[in-house]
Order: sequence, then C-alpha cells, then structure tokens
Amino acid sequence: MKILVGYDGSAGAEAALTDLHRAGLPPCVEAVVLAVADVWLPPDEANTPPLAALAIQVKAARTQAAYILARARETAQRGAEQVKAEFPDWTVHAETVADSPAWALVKRADEWAADLIVLGAHGHGALETILIGSVPQMILHEVRCSVRVARPTRARSDAPVRLILGIDGSPGAQAACSAVERRVWPPGTKVRIVSVVDHRLSVADVSVTKLVESAANDLTRAGLRVTTLATEGDPKRVLIEEAADLGADCIFVGASGLARRGLFRLGTVSSAVAARAGCSVEVVRLASAGT
Repeated sequence: MKILVGYDGSAGAEAALTDLHRAGLPPCVEAVVLAVADVWLPPDEANTPPLAALAIQVKAARTQAAYILARARETAQRGAEQVKAEFPDWTVHAETVADSPAWALVKRADEWAADLIVLGAHGHGALETILIGSVPQMILHEVRCSVRVARPTRARSDAPVRLILGIDGSPGAQAACSAVERRVWPPGTKVRIVSVVDHRLSVADVSVTKLVESAANDLTRAGLRVTTLATEGDPKRVLIEEAADLGADCIFVGASGLARRGLFRLGTVSSAVAARAGCSVEVVRLASAGT
C-alpha cells in the first residue's frame, strides 16, 4: 500500500500522524511524507535581466525561498522520522517541493499512483476555514485516490477502534465497504453500517435492507463487530450524528454515490461530511479500494 502523508508540522498534521494508528493500515506500507514550501522560486541569476535594482530583488527573493525550502526539508524529515519510529516495518521517505500545497499533493499522488493521501483537517495555511482547511477540501475534489482527513481523537490508545460506514449500493459505497473489510483492524473493532434514505425524495424499500445485510455479513466474516442502521433523513446530518453517538474514530464513505431513488448521494455527502464531522473521515475511491 502506498500512502502519501501531507505534513507541515501543525497540530492538524500531528493529529494525522497519530490517527495512522487507528486507520487499520497493513504492515507492508510504503509511505512518503511530503512537506510543501508554499513559495515561488525566482529565476537563476544567469537568467536575471541586467537591471541592478531587479537583480537585488531577485537575489533577496531567492534567499528567502531557499530558507523556506530548508525549513520544509527539516519538517519533512521530522515527520518521516516520527512515522518510521511508530511503524518500523514501513518504508518511509521524506520529500519536499516548492508549490501550492494542494496541487503539490495532488500531483505527487498522481505521479506515484498513491493509494491513500493522509492529511490533517487544518494546517498552517492562511486560508483555513472554520470547518475544514482549504487544502484538504481542494484535494478531496481533485485527487484520483482515496483521502483520509484526520482529526484528533479523544479515545484512549487502547480503546477499540470505532467506525461508521456509509453505504447506498453505489460503486463508491461498495469501495468504502471493501476498504474497511481489507484493512487490518485490532480485535474488538466496531463498525456501524449506516444507510440513509433522503425522506425529501423517496421512501425506503427492501433493497436498502439487503444492502445493509450484505455489508454486515462481509464485515462480520472479516472479524469486525457490526451493528446496522437503515433510516430516513438528511444523510449528511445522520452520518455525523451517528459518528458522535458511537464515539467514532472515522467515517468511511465513497467518493461518489447514487443519484437515483433518493438513496444518499455520496458525491455531495462525502464532501459535506469531511468538512463537518468531529472525527476523521476517509473518502474512498474505486481505484484504491482494494489495496
């Protein structure tokens, strides 16, 4: 499994590293810890126009950029050392790049064919919003792999992992179920499977019950302690409320869902849940569900 960790040394980034312990990740992982220097690199002196004033400005800008890059390298190395100390069997690399943080992570994930991006809900950026940082929100919409937006957990380190799994029968939701099933969870891990019919658009039918039962059987066979809930309401609200009720560590949802018959539409739901949930949220995409 290939995991790209966005790390800037912030409290949110530290929470993302801590959250790795409760993500059910396999023992065989290749991880890249990427620190992004949000800086523009001026041209080399050889390409600088022969204007003394401009040359001085470019030199000063390059000096500042070099300093920011050096700090980013130190940050990446520190993050990589933390991950390696916590997961000694993993192969861990530290990387640094000068770019916009969101686009740097998206491009690196695509180039490397990452299975999962892990990052904190908030970082050091000046444009962070109250609910979720601008960088995670942009990555959720642009990247091709799964994304785990991590938040601090209040659970004791020895407490059972608790998960919410949102399903609707769509390929995206099935990918989320597969991701949960294939992870390596500690004994006693609990999963609450939640299927929500939007009462404004439709009424529940027997197919919803069958979807929930099928997912429950799969996860029970995988050794998880499963409970189920099929209900009506606003999917975004119900998933977040159920996570709070369970004391969940993470909500798993598909990146896209059904738009038919009123079953919950994870394309919009996943984005809203990632923005508003009080716990970590993993948005699963098909290409990386089976890793």
